Amino acid sequence: TEMITPNQVEGSFASKIKQKAMGEYLSNVASTFLQYRDTMQYGSIDSIRVPFVEEAKKALQRASNEERTIFKQARKQQSQQSTATKNNTKSTTTNNLPLLPKSYVLATILLAIKGDHTSVPLPFGIVRQRDMVRALGRIVTDATVDDCLVGAELLMIPNVSAANIGGDGGGDGGYGGLTEGDMLKSFPELVPLT
Repeated sequence: TEMITPNQVEGSFASKIKQKAMGEYLSNVASTFLQYRDTMQYGSIDSIRVPFVEEAKKALQRASNEERTIFKQARKQQSQQSTATKNNTKSTTTNNLPLLPKSYVLATILLAIKGDHTSVPLPFGIVRQRDMVRALGRIVTDATVDDCLVGAELLMIPNVSAANIGGDGGGDGGYGGLTEGDMLKSFPELVPLT
């Protein structure tokens, strides 16, 4: 038989605490998004099933790398858009307030979940706001099921525009709000929610 050292037990315990904290955090994020369900205009969902936890970890890492690349490109577009918007709003104002294009918050929640106690993905994906609500509700529940969360990541581009923060377009690394065109260009799988 193999002996388990105190460091291994301590490491396993720390891992469980981190896993539980991440699950609670994602559950809280999804709950917060649910509060704004009436303002959600686009959405999508994608899922895969794999037989082993190690495969799930690898699939999550691949998805994370792909999403990070896309988010990085979207941030670059957002920064360029912010610069163009600042230049254009100097001459286009109403009552001393700049006329800014409509902008969006963009978020991706990546989860790797194991076990039979978690929900099944939506069979037809996301086509309505209520589908997004259902998907977020499942994340709220599934992320906190004991010992089911294998890994997770939250990527987000907030709506930070000059009007929201008082003038300089900064606040979050100097990015302005993400426009609809830039969002749909970066994430073509998004569908309008009805």
